[in-house]
Formats: sequence, structure tokens, C-alpha cells
Amino acid sequence: MLLTSEGHFSNRALPVQLFYTQSSCNLQWHSHEFTEIAIMFDGSCVYETDFSSKTISKGDVMFIPRGGNHRYLNEKNVSLMNVLFMLEKLTFPYQDIFADKDFTSLFRIRSEFCHKMQFYPHLHLADKELEEVKSILMPAWERQKANLPGATLGVYGAFLQLIPILLGAENKSCAAPDKTPARISEAIGKMHLHFKEKLLIPQLARESGMSESSFTRHFKNATGETPVEYLLKLRLQDAADKICNGMAVSEAAYSSGFSDSNYFSRIFKKKYGISPLKFCKIPK
Repeated sequence: MLLTSEGHFSNRALPVQLFYTQSSCNLQWHSHEFTEIAIMFDGSCVYETDFSSKTISKGDVMFIPRGGNHRYLNEKNVSLMNVLFMLEKLTFPYQDIFADKDFTSLFRIRSEFCHKMQFYPHLHLADKELEEVKSILMPAWERQKANLPGATLGVYGAFLQLIPILLGAENKSCAAPDKTPARISEAIGKMHLHFKEKLLIPQLARESGMSESSFTRHFKNATGETPVEYLLKLRLQDAADKICNGMAVSEAAYSSGFSDSNYFSRIFKKKYGISPLKFCKIPK
């Protein structure tokens, strides 16, 4: 069963929804068109994916990527909060969050990569952390359920508050049985921090402890793009923002990591189908 975003996001302007339940057994095997964070507030059950089966209980947090099959069995006094979101449609006030390797490993890894590595990210919250999470999410869910004024803002704010708590808990949990996901996450984080510099893919591969071919394969499984394509995308997005804010095309190209402004213009038009200056005149 595929749960669609159209059926679960009542407010299409805000791609974050909270769903509180005390029973998920009736869903059986299912996947989503969106990402889910399932937080066990209380009780226990068996959590099954395509490649694992384990008992989860109070404080356990499961990250289920888009398209990831899973189900819950043998529920006992379950209290479960599901945070549903479409990351690609969210605008974060602090863009450098994408450079955080823990953020990448939890929120940006594709389900295809998880299947190859035979894991979905998970962690465990201590009692104090769990109570903090409940105090943030439950009021936001209640406002969303009652459709009160400011409910969408409350849900988005709760989601932003949740992220640092989960990132802190990630440092104390074993999220994967293999070091490969963490190494790929670190490489992605380094790209976000240093994309304007001369980054060499063989160097990133060596730092990740892999051959270049293995690194490229794992990277594409994780992101859907090769390292070269991903790096190019970061530079193009940065240059486009600068041009749209009034910077000259050649200056924006050089400051975003391109050594040739003519090459930049050709690559930009190839990707977006329009020149940089015309792109910035399109109403956003």
C-alpha cells in the first residue's frame, strides 16, 4: 500500500504534518510518498521492514525514507507520533544545516541506498529528551487537529525544534551497522561547506576510505546523483541566487567555484534551459 502526499497533507502550502496514533496495525505493509519520523511515546510493538524485524518501545525513533516498506505488529499500549514531511519542499532559515553529516544521514538518505545498506536510520531518546519532544509535538498536533489559528506555523515550528534534539541523540545511537552511510554523509557535508573550493572527487573518495568507483556508486545510491553532478548543482544554485540578488554573471560564476564564466553560462543553460539573466526574471 502506498500512502500518498495528497491524502496526508491537508495544507499543501506546508509539507509537514503530524499524525498521532495508538494503533498502526491496520495499515499492514505500506510505504509513503514522503519521509516519516515515527516516535514511540509509550508501549511496544514489532517494527518490520523489508530487511529487519525488531521490537521497539518507549523512546525509540525510526526514520523511514520515501518509498520504504514497513509495518507494525503485536502492538501493546502503543502511543506513536508520526512526523510526516517532504524535505525537498521545505525552506530552512539556516541553509548550512544541509552541511551537517548527522542531518544528512537522518534526513537526506534515499530509500534505495538504505536497501543496499540493509538499514533504516534509527535512534533512542532518553526519558528527558522524550519528554521534551512530547512537550513540543503534542500541543502542535492538538492545534493542527482542531484547525486552530496559527496551527500551520505551530507545526512548522515544532518540526524545527525537533531537529536539534534528534541530531543530539544521533551522536549517542548506532544508526547503521555499516560505516558507509556515515562516510557518504560526511562527504556530502564537506561538499556543502566547501563547494566553492577546488574539490577533487578522488580526494573525497580517499577520505571516505573507498575507491573512486565505489565512492561514486554509493554516493549516487544515496543522493540520486554522481559526486560531480551534485557538486555542480550546488555551485549552480549558489551562483543563481547571487545573480538574482544583483551580482554580475561573471562575478557570481567565479565566486561559486567556476573558473570560466562562459562555461558556467553554457552549463547553466543546459541544466535550466534558459540563460542566468533570463532565469532571474522569471517570477518566483
